[in-house]
Amino acid sequence: MGYRLWGYKYRSPVAITITQHILLWGSLCALIVAMNVLSVAYMDITLRPTAILMLISSLLSFGYLAFHNITARRKMLGFEDEESSSHMKRPSYIATRILIAVCTMWLITSGGNFIVAARQPVCLPTGLIYAYWQSGGPCVAQRAGTAIAILIL
Repeated sequence: MGYRLWGYKYRSPVAITITQHILLWGSLCALIVAMNVLSVAYMDITLRPTAILMLISSLLSFGYLAFHNITARRKMLGFEDEESSSHMKRPSYIATRILIAVCTMWLITSGGNFIVAARQPVCLPTGLIYAYWQSGGPCVAQRAGTAIAILIL
């Protein structure tokens, strides 16, 4: 009587791995977009806060992924004591709190990006009379960052 291939024992690690990969690659894309927006539109006061939020969210996501992988490895090797006297001493408790902070930051980032995108829904052609957040490459990069933030959230 063996386990089926996609039984409960196998679905959870696969789901965790898939969501970690989505978070990892989405955060890497968001980091690249944020650095692009910050380098091109450094004088634009509208794009700067959303790019900084995206940068902070992606770096916090990398920190969470590193901590989660270290915690999972320690648990797999048997270093983590499940019968600890306090919740605060368990790494899984700390990982949960970090995940709450990551989700909150991505929620704030998505909201900020939505506000900027709602002010000018369509990016205009590059021109001299438009601001960075309204036209050209920074506008497209910010919209891509919005899509990435929604996917990660």
